[in-house]
Amino acid sequence: MKVVQERLGHKEMSTTANIYSHVDLEMQKEATNKLNNILEWQIKKHLGINLVFSMCEISL
Repeated sequence: MKVVQERLGHKEMSTTANIYSHVDLEMQKEATNKLNNILEWQIKKHLGINLVFSMCEISL
């Protein structure tokens, strides 16, 4: 995020974090969901088990 701060010319890191932290959270949720789908598919394929992983809430 330091690079974003510098590129946008924000004096304080908190300014950048306040504006763009939601992007990071959404990216983490999306990555978790994709990984969950891959793992669930592999388990079903190889073991025939219907197992669902729950995603933990991510807080900043």
